[in-house]
Parts: sequence; C-alpha cells; structure tokens
Amino acid sequence: MNLITVRQAVFSDLETLAPLFDRYRQFQGQPADVAAARTFLRARFDHGESVVFIAHAGPLAVGFAQLYPSFSSTALARVFILNDLFVDEAGRRQGVAAGLLAALETYAWAHGAARVSLNVAHDNPQAQALYEAQGWRRDAQFRAYHRFPTPPDAGDPPDSGNRLPESLETSRLHIRVARPGDGAAFHAAIRDSMDELSPWLGWVTPLPSPEAAEANCQRAHARYLRNEDLMVFFFLKQGGTLIGGSGLHDADWQRRSFEVGYWCRSGHGGQGLMTEGVRALSDHALQVLRANRVFLTVDDKNVKSWRLAERAGFLHEGTLGNERFDLQGRLRNTRVYARTATGPRP
Repeated sequence: MNLITVRQAVFSDLETLAPLFDRYRQFQGQPADVAAARTFLRARFDHGESVVFIAHAGPLAVGFAQLYPSFSSTALARVFILNDLFVDEAGRRQGVAAGLLAALETYAWAHGAARVSLNVAHDNPQAQALYEAQGWRRDAQFRAYHRFPTPPDAGDPPDSGNRLPESLETSRLHIRVARPGDGAAFHAAIRDSMDELSPWLGWVTPLPSPEAAEANCQRAHARYLRNEDLMVFFFLKQGGTLIGGSGLHDADWQRRSFEVGYWCRSGHGGQGLMTEGVRALSDHALQVLRANRVFLTVDDKNVKSWRLAERAGFLHEGTLGNERFDLQGRLRNTRVYARTATGPRP
C-alpha cells in the first residue's frame, strides 16, 4: 500500500486538481468538461474563495476536499462549508477520505471556526457512515431548504434565452466558445493573417505570443462562464481548421443588446464561411436569446467587412463622420449596422 499524504493545495496543483475535480462532477451527474473545471478552480484560487486539500497515494493524486469559508451570526464566529470531497477509484479503501477530513478539520480549528458543515445525499449511506465514524453529527434541529432561479416556461428554448451559447453548428462550421487550450491554434491563425488584419484590428499588433493568446482564451472563457461576453472560433467541420472568429460582446441583458465582431483567417475568405458563421451567431441572438438589437461598427474604408455584414442580414443604419481615429491616427468615418427584433430577416 502506498503512503497516503494530505496537504493544502496551492495554485501549482491546478493542473493535477482539474481532472480530479472533473471526475467528481461526473460522479455528481454533470457532463465531462475538464476545461470548465480548471477555470472554476482557477477562479477560486485567484480570489481566495476556497481552501482545497489534495491527497496523494505515493506520487498519484487520488482525492481532494474543498472548503468554502462563511460566518455564523449567532456564534459570532467563522464557519466552513465542506462543499466537495472526492476519492478517485485508485485511492479508495486506503483511508484517504479520513485523512482529508482530518486535515480540513485541523485547518478549520486553527482558524477559529465554530464548526464545519456539509450536506450528504439521503441515499448515500456509505458517506453517512464515514462522516459519523469520524465524529460528525447529524443535524436534528434544522431542515435544509434551497431556492433556485425560476425555471423557464415550457415553451422557452432549452437555455431559457438567458445563457450565451457554448457551441452552434452550421452546414460547414462548428462554432464554439474560446476555451483554455485554444491558444496555440488562435496564435497560428492570427500569425497567418497579419497582413490582412493589422490595418483594422489593433489587438493583433504586435503579434500576440502563444502564451498571450492562451491567456486571452482563458480570460474569454471565464467571461463566458459569467455570462458576460462570448468570444467564439469558427472551425471547419471537415478537418477542424480554425478559420476565423466572432462573438457576442458586452452583453446587455436588460436591453437585450449585443455587439458583433469578426475576423477571417487568410486563405479562407471568398467562400461564404464567415457570412455563414456571423449570420448563425446573430440568428441565435435574435431567436434564442431574444435580442432586441445586434449591431456592429466598421471603418467605412473596410469594404470587405461591411459587405460581409450586409450579406449576413445587417442593415446599414448610417455613417458617422469623423467618429474616431483609425490605427494610423487619422479621423475615420464609421458605418453602423444592426439586426433588430422588429427588422427584416435575411
């Protein structure tokens, strides 16, 4: 039997913890998504919002526990919520769970906690027996109640129209949110397209490094998880090549308004691919997210871009003279395009 060690996890454990956390979520009935698990844990580390303990059997990480700090008004003291405890198959029946419980209790008492609390399913007698064997007492005084967001009406779309989409499909494209791990492909697409993109997009100059591109994808995915902004990539269904990007930016859920942007990888223009993707994204905003307005702005001199907008069904609302400076420091005229809930459909 391997030596079992338990310690408080640190940020450098993130890549080890993410797959464990993902398997725990699968055990709880959630779909597999290591990237989302990593992003969630990273946010907890970044903001100091939880305390995680990790268990190893020899060199292998086999379990973790996660505490969320809180307070008791009646006790006038700190308390902790044991929200997650998981032992992988390779670590079971070796005392890993007991070791995790002992470590988190030591931490809680050292930080002046009045108690540590948890919930366990009624139909999980093994977990109940574990906690009771370690000295945890079943609450005989209080019932637990929960309040959840109002569910969608039966006729609403599955995402209730209040959630930015993770992915969409067209006849030729797979459209999905940028996520951790996309940085290398993103960097390569921009590198291949510098001559065409740099006159119009300030963020491509200087060329972002692969590391910067990856950080951009991670930030974008975090904003997607918070339902704030959607940055997507367009991938060919045949071959999986990243051929461009778009998004629904600066989501205003009160006014139901989204701004669209887009860029095309060199060598993939002139095939209608970007028009197909941008139209699908704006269709989703209008039909599923119930957008009142989806709009974009473009330099009057960027003829390829505003013609794409027109092909995708956007109407030219007007041109603002000398509206801003372009990337060369010259005043530019800015075209405004929009698709609206009451406007014509392409």
